[in-house]
Amino acid sequence: MDSDLTLDFIIIIVLIIANGLFSMTELAIVNAKKRRLEEMGEAGNERAKKAFELAENPNNMFSTIQIGITLVGILTGLYSGATFSAPLEEFLVAHVPSIESYATSLSSFIIVAIITYLSLVIGELVPKRLALNSPESIAVVVAKPIYWLSVALKPIVSFLGVSTEFLLKLLGVTIKEEAPVTESEINKMLTEGVAMGAYEEEEPILVENIFHLADMDASDVMTPRTQLKWIDLNASEDEIMEVLKTANHYRIPVGEDSLDELQGMINVTDVMVECLQGESPLHHVIRSCMTEPLLVPESISLMKLLNTLRNEGVHETIVLDEYGGFSGLVTLHDIMEEIVGLMPSGEDERQEEENRIIERGDGTWLVDGLLNIDEFKEFFHIDKELPREEDDLYKTLGGLMNLLFGRIPRETDKTYWEGYTFEIVDMDNTRIDKILVSYVEPVVEQTEE
Repeated sequence: MDSDLTLDFIIIIVLIIANGLFSMTELAIVNAKKRRLEEMGEAGNERAKKAFELAENPNNMFSTIQIGITLVGILTGLYSGATFSAPLEEFLVAHVPSIESYATSLSSFIIVAIITYLSLVIGELVPKRLALNSPESIAVVVAKPIYWLSVALKPIVSFLGVSTEFLLKLLGVTIKEEAPVTESEINKMLTEGVAMGAYEEEEPILVENIFHLADMDASDVMTPRTQLKWIDLNASEDEIMEVLKTANHYRIPVGEDSLDELQGMINVTDVMVECLQGESPLHHVIRSCMTEPLLVPESISLMKLLNTLRNEGVHETIVLDEYGGFSGLVTLHDIMEEIVGLMPSGEDERQEEENRIIERGDGTWLVDGLLNIDEFKEFFHIDKELPREEDDLYKTLGGLMNLLFGRIPRETDKTYWEGYTFEIVDMDNTRIDKILVSYVEPVVEQTEE
């Protein structure tokens, strides 16, 4: 009799372990990284190939596992109740006669409690913890057995699949296809990779910046026409030579009286070499070195502009406004800075970038009017929307000042917003050059009730 009970107990444990294997298989394949399985398969691991196939099309696997778990659960419940309840009842009556009247119910309750405990620990919690700890390794091991089991149960699985779809249609439920991976999911994955040491700390920042390119347009990074050095074909040779010596780009535009009368682009180095090697007049050299510029609208996204520059094989482009007027210049260097951060091309540019925001000893800041509005908000930790920011009416702090004043301001003019005081310190003709920024925490008035 004891040997029969031992065998029965072993059968129950085997059924519970089978339930655990089904649970572990399901969670392992669902949580396994498909890319990792694909790489292992490409390296010649046949089991990984099968695991990847199951991960790509898991519906049959889910149905097979559900059938297995359901059958195992039913068998475990029936077998344990029928096998152990009677012996346990006899044991209880023999040792505690006073409980004879309710020994049947008590023995059933004890058997159910023990089987439930073993099923939860051995059949669910431990297998699932193992699956979450090493999903790819376990998926590779269990892939082939679960595949052949799904083949054997295919008629039942197909019938269940048809029944499920029919019921969902009756309920008016539409099955959604798997959503593509989102930017936030990729960023989260990279952040987790940094925590595990799989990636460098800078990599998530670079990827996030690349995604950000699609949200920016050419006008966000261009050097505006007011800040450009350019050649006027009607200027004297001395004036042209001065521009060549002080140019802030190695390729600069050429116009006639105005940049709106754009004639082309020149390479400053090529012009200087031609001047040193020949005796041709400077104006003639300029015209001979001119090339046709690439023209793009202000509204073009940086991602599309990057592709355009690569396809055209150029490093810079002229940006036109909606009326066809010259708006500014964008270089490949400008776009790369949005990905990797500030890359000053020389000491002068480095100094200029560092002087965009200068903190003074009295707790105020001297800010360049051309400072990008996003950089301004980031530096001053401003989370709320600026006035009319959603309308995209300005790109720089100077543009915000024009909006707040409602006119072109004059030096010493002041305006206020949310505790910030903006004082115009310097004007370059009609352009705001320097702004003095100070901040005082707004006082919240409390009303007595």
